[in-house]
Amino acid sequence: MKKIALAAFLHDIGKFAQRADVTLTKDIKLYNYTHAAFSADILERYKNIFGLNDEEIDYAAMHHNLKENMDDEYWIIAAADRLASGFEREVFNDYNETSKEFESFKEQRLKSIFDESKEYKIDKLSPKNIFSTNERGSYKKLWKEFLEDLRKIKDKKAIDYLYKKYTTFIPSSTSFKLKNYDPVKANIPLYDHSKTTAIFASVISKLVENENKSVIDYYKYGKKEDYEKDSFLLVAGDFFGIQNFIFDKVKAKYASKMLRAKSAYVEILTRIAAYYIVKKVKISDFAIISMSAGKFEILLPNLDEIKKTLEKIKKEFDEFFYEKFFATTGIGLVWVECGIKDFIRVEENDEVPYKKLRKKIADEIELMKLEKFSSVDNFMFSYDKDVNNSNLCEFCEIRKGKQKDEYIICDKCEEYVKIGKNLARGKFLSISLGEKFSDFKISFDFDKKGDYVFDISKDDEFRGYEKWEISSYVATVDDLNEFEKAIVESKDILTFEDLAKLSVIDGIEDKRKRGVEAIGVFKGDVDFMGNFIQGLDERAKKINVTASFSKFNFFSRLMNYFFSVYAPYLMKTKYKKIYTIFAGGDDIYIVGSWDEVSKFIKEFRNDFIRFCENQMKLSGGFVVTKPNKPINFISRVVEEAESEAKDYKKEQDYLDKEKNALCAFREVVSFDEYVKEEIDNLFDEYKDYLNTAFLYRLLEFAYISKNVDKNPLNAMWISKFEYSFRRNLEEVYKDVDFSELKNGLKTYIEDNPSNFIIKLHEFIYKRRKNG
Repeated sequence: MKKIALAAFLHDIGKFAQRADVTLTKDIKLYNYTHAAFSADILERYKNIFGLNDEEIDYAAMHHNLKENMDDEYWIIAAADRLASGFEREVFNDYNETSKEFESFKEQRLKSIFDESKEYKIDKLSPKNIFSTNERGSYKKLWKEFLEDLRKIKDKKAIDYLYKKYTTFIPSSTSFKLKNYDPVKANIPLYDHSKTTAIFASVISKLVENENKSVIDYYKYGKKEDYEKDSFLLVAGDFFGIQNFIFDKVKAKYASKMLRAKSAYVEILTRIAAYYIVKKVKISDFAIISMSAGKFEILLPNLDEIKKTLEKIKKEFDEFFYEKFFATTGIGLVWVECGIKDFIRVEENDEVPYKKLRKKIADEIELMKLEKFSSVDNFMFSYDKDVNNSNLCEFCEIRKGKQKDEYIICDKCEEYVKIGKNLARGKFLSISLGEKFSDFKISFDFDKKGDYVFDISKDDEFRGYEKWEISSYVATVDDLNEFEKAIVESKDILTFEDLAKLSVIDGIEDKRKRGVEAIGVFKGDVDFMGNFIQGLDERAKKINVTASFSKFNFFSRLMNYFFSVYAPYLMKTKYKKIYTIFAGGDDIYIVGSWDEVSKFIKEFRNDFIRFCENQMKLSGGFVVTKPNKPINFISRVVEEAESEAKDYKKEQDYLDKEKNALCAFREVVSFDEYVKEEIDNLFDEYKDYLNTAFLYRLLEFAYISKNVDKNPLNAMWISKFEYSFRRNLEEVYKDVDFSELKNGLKTYIEDNPSNFIIKLHEFIYKRRKNG
């Protein structure tokens, strides 16, 4: 049963080939369904690449044509497929009302997960293709490109990656109506259905190995007791204390060497932890559901032996993080028992059971955070001996260090520095696992391949190994033009000082005529993510991301892709003076030249609204500060700004009537207002006439306008504005028509003073002399 999960993963590859008009050589009658015959055909043609023998190919292809007396292997894949398909095909009673839904299956496109009236292009998974579009794409072209990459495979683990790349925007089922059955909607990707089938097949095969046939017996005989059994364990790992781990004791002058590397270390350790678990319980890697943003989930068989192993691993995790990181961070491990009943609905109108399972695991994670390091026996930290001011590591200020270049650094912090450099320059990363969790090794030397090898290069080329787009963009000297290179001091990764120097680039010439040198820090995340997953409003109920295991996995995967891949893509292609601290899940945390961050925020937010079809919103805090401020201080200030944005409420008929906000310069505004550029354009159009004294008077008027309700006398700001405008502009530049500027300024100050204050601060910072 070693390759049963892979056979299950590829069981529907024929759907891809069939839509691409590949010539079929198999007899359809043997397999009962045309796509199954295509699967057998393709798996046989490329068996040397997939590594499946004839028997295993047969297990995969015969999943729709079973008899009770067939071997368990057939039933494992069939049960996994039926378990997956059973909960992913949604029923829509009014679906027959429009003939548009019944397109030819060779033309069928995947419905947008956020708005099923829209569709994705038939194309590869890439930053450009995560938005719905009217473009159709081509199955034939996609299949041709898939085969070209398939022939380059050097590691079987890359099959999963390639399948994800090429089948994310292929529907696993086609919109159709057959006889008296309700229609099926093309809203789940082929990849997610295939991966779900492989997940279940991994677990079912492990159960069968342990003489537990409850799941396949349910699909053979339909016994209610098998349906009710808790045959599975949903396991979740959660990296806690990430903020402390990344920012604690990091000095401003070393920030660019440490922050991104520590954030990447979280991502790497998350994967190592998940891989270690499946290794120790001796199950396929396909049992891993997800690994991103410091979290992982795995589906395992509910066996006493496995639960004992998980308890031991939990203790290993606690001891490792307690010893190495002095309990400042760690990985919490929890699990809940579940079964067939938690993944499928028996009746059409039943409540979706998977939503309840999501709540169970979320509750366990929250409980775990209250019991951190509960398995540690000895609560005594072990510090390095003979540490003094002459050998104390300048990075962590905890361990004993040694002189390296211009600083003293310990081995652990030097590892972070090396990770940071290799993330920016390296092409490959390998992970080796040991018998104990703490025995893992990370290498960027391609000649020293470990158990897992990843291509971490930033280009699109497939080199035969799984591509891991670690959520990072780090500004380097190579990203700059010749003029910008002459300004900075770094030879490699730009420091925060460099990023500050590169702010307001058009003011730098002649020793900077204008513009404040500063960094901008932005931290934000999606609003009401928990409510959205739980379906607590009408919009969330309609989208219903927990309608099935597959649908939720697709939603989570696509959301993480937007933050971890699309955001760095936007930086790489357009906003290059930015440093990613963290991007993944539904969070983003970046530092950069302050004006570059401001521009990035607007486009990133608008792209997010387009990505999710305006069904979700995000909020965040934006802080402008000097680059030499302590990192802990900067982190605390931007956290407070984000918190202010999250508390924002507005009286309007909107998503939950709150949030969707940005906090900047101590003002909180609707993100909808901040991204508009009318006031910015107005400032730019008249910038040659606006003196600094007048600009600060405008700020004063805006602050007074905010408090008219508290004191009616504050309404006198209008007469003061008229006087100041006349003295500073109309009497000085008598030949200029300022009516547009005057009306515009007065309107913005009166209608939205907080947004005016933010925009005016940014304008002042762009033109003020540095100092």
